[in-house]
Amino acid sequence: MAPGQQLVVVGSERRVLPAWDGHVYPMVGVGSPTGTVISVPSPRTAAVRALADLPLDDLLEKLPTALGLAGRRKAYRGVFRYCLDPTALPDAGSGSPSTIPWCRSGCGRSAARC
Repeated sequence: MAPGQQLVVVGSERRVLPAWDGHVYPMVGVGSPTGTVISVPSPRTAAVRALADLPLDDLLEKLPTALGLAGRRKAYRGVFRYCLDPTALPDAGSGSPSTIPWCRSGCGRSAARC
């Protein structure tokens, strides 16, 4: 990210492929107080970059249209919380063999752990 750049938009073919849970996520991103990076389908990169200087609320409102999803999806901002010193908990056990077809081959664990 260039100094002072608030939003970086990256095109990725993965945005049109099913994720580990079988759903397609046409946009994913991560942000911090110093900037945000979002991944969109490669053909939509220019349209989304054109929104990069908008205030966040305006960006979220216009993002579905730029992604070709107007009326079908909404963009939102969520907060991911974490800690650097988590409480030690007992082992939760091991996964079971997957019977889910979209689980990566050779996974051998439940979908939640693929």
